[in-house]
Order: sequence, then structure tokens, then C-alpha cells
Amino acid sequence: MTAGIKTERKWLVSALTLESFAVKKIILQEQGYIAPPSGKRGFLRLRLEEDIDGKGAPRYLLTIKSADVLNEDPPDHEISKREFTILWPWTEGRRVKKRRQVIELDGRLYDYDTYIFASDPELYILESEFDDEEAAASFVLPEAFGKSRDVSNDPRYKANSIATNGRPLD
Repeated sequence: MTAGIKTERKWLVSALTLESFAVKKIILQEQGYIAPPSGKRGFLRLRLEEDIDGKGAPRYLLTIKSADVLNEDPPDHEISKREFTILWPWTEGRRVKKRRQVIELDGRLYDYDTYIFASDPELYILESEFDDEEAAASFVLPEAFGKSRDVSNDPRYKANSIATNGRPLD
């Protein structure tokens, strides 16, 4: 989506039938998190992205993330496979795998993430970005996404929390 400061909303949704949506791309992502030193906020995220259609080369990304729930501090910095391989062991115990489908509805882009767990059922999170907090706060998720629950302010549904603590139990 956009680079720089963003305001993001997240919803917990059920499995979607994607025939109703324009699917722009499908990406497999494996993410790992490097925790900050004690007493510091934020973290580093390592991400390996691979297009599901196999057309693009894998991308290795490093992102400095803030500890805020709605506002985040991208951009991603592309790093070499070698750099990724050196840093990846530091994420042990703080990793997550997901399939991201970028979909469009009524001119708005959404990231539909399917978190993949070894033993738990899959988890479905829908995200969208906004130019500012006011636009994010006033947005109403279209009914086409079915039953949903806003989890934007629930830190258990942040990817780094899921990577560290597993699937949230409600």
C-alpha cells in the first residue's frame, strides 16, 4: 500500500469467497520479529514475500515498526537474501506465516490475510489503510465482507503479537 505514515484499520472476518472481489495479487509472506532492548518500544520486522503465481523474484524486507496500534512507521527496506539469512535466526519464537490477497471493492484496496498455523484453524484478518485517523474512524466496512469485528485497537491481532503469542483466544 502507501509508504510513510499511515492509519490502518483491521477487522476479524470469516473465510471470504473471493468471487465477489477483484483480486489484485496473492502473496505468501513469512514474517519474523526482532524484539527491542528492554524498556524500548517498537521492533524490527523481517519479511520474505513470494508471489503465488511465481512470476516475481522473492523479496526480502526489513521494516522498523512503531509500537502504536493505528499509526505505523514503514517503509519497508529491501535487503539481500544474505542479510535476511543472517538476521532470520534472531526471530526464533516470533514468526508467522500468512497468505495475503490484495483485493479491491468500490475503489478501495484491502489486504485479506489468512494466517496459517501448524495446528490451529486459520485466522482471517482484513486490513485497509487510510490517509488520516479521521478517515479511518469514520469508515464503515461494506456488508460484502460479512460478519466482522473491528480489532484495530486490540494488540492481540497485531502480526507481531500473533507471531509471539499465537492465535488470539476469544
